Amino acid sequence: MMKNLFTVLIFIFSMNLFSQNSIEMSILDEYELMIQNNKITPVPLIILDGNEIDYETFLILNTIKRKEIVKLEFLSYEEAKDEFNERAINGVVKIIPFKDDLLSSNYYKEISNELVNEKIKHLVEEGKIKYYPILVFNGIPLRGDEIKTKINQANTETIVSINLLKQDVAFKIYGIRAINGVLIVTTEQ
Repeated sequence: MMKNLFTVLIFIFSMNLFSQNSIEMSILDEYELMIQNNKITPVPLIILDGNEIDYETFLILNTIKRKEIVKLEFLSYEEAKDEFNERAINGVVKIIPFKDDLLSSNYYKEISNELVNEKIKHLVEEGKIKYYPILVFNGIPLRGDEIKTKINQANTETIVSINLLKQDVAFKIYGIRAINGVLIVTTEQ
């Protein structure tokens, strides 16, 4: 009886590990599998949320949890040529990320703090971020109404710094939500 119970427990435990491993396949694992299956070549066009990214950024994305990716498509040239023309010659990887509604553009449109707005505009023009980055205010990431409230309450003279978090660090800390960049706003306290 005990031997049978022990065997059943081992079976359940091993099935649980197997299912966890199959669920936790990384983006890079899926990418390499598609290369092995000749669906794409080792140098495909990589599209993240409608924008082309380089392979280095793709590797950084491998640090995020797979569940933060809503859809991951691997398209052959034949499947992608109508949408991407000759750029799809090596295949295409299309990544559709999870979107946090509390980081939508609606919350950023009412920011009236000129210093923060200018910094965002400058970094967007340099191509370092997209509009609507995560704003971390004195160590606390802002979401929803906090974005406009906290940033607008900050007096321009009390803002000590507005720093851009490096992309690889941003993805490790904030996951796919860091897709538009992360700005650290620090004030005198």
